Amino acid sequence: MQATDLIERLIRAFTDDDLSACREVIADEAIYHGPPGEDLLSVLSPGAGKTICLQRIAQLRSALAGATASVSAVVRADDMISCVIEYRGTHQGRYLNVSHTGRNVALLTSN
Repeated sequence: MQATDLIERLIRAFTDDDLSACREVIADEAIYHGPPGEDLLSVLSPGAGKTICLQRIAQLRSALAGATASVSAVVRADDMISCVIEYRGTHQGRYLNVSHTGRNVALLTSN
């Protein structure tokens, strides 16, 4: 499967709010490079990357009403994939310690 196919599946799963499909696409050995969450050491444990990615996806879906995602850049090297994803929706819930604003927002991430 091509790297772009995996990314397209992940974006479709996010937009469809299908966490089980996200779980299938994200590699067990995924590395998470975003903000740590409640427990900084949990980021360092084996398998934590996939778990935290799935948690962040669930948090985004909860925080953004009508959430959509689109990819603006993809980089592939050997067996690693990185991409820039833009998430859009109405900010209805708390995300990364920011209370809801009711505004339409766009969040850029590098994954």
